[in-house]
Amino acid sequence: MMVVMAYEILQASSRKDLEDLVMDEIRKGWQPMGGVCIAEGVFYQAMIGS
Repeated sequence: MMVVMAYEILQASSRKDLEDLVMDEIRKGWQPMGGVCIAEGVFYQAMIGS
């Protein structure tokens, strides 16, 4: 079981930019939490780390 020690929300103006940000964070050990949210043309993804 993972203990969440860190939480961040990524944001980007395009799907591709968000994908790139998420992949960068995954390489650093972060994991996406939940799905992508789109509000007013901005893409968001919650990330957690241990």
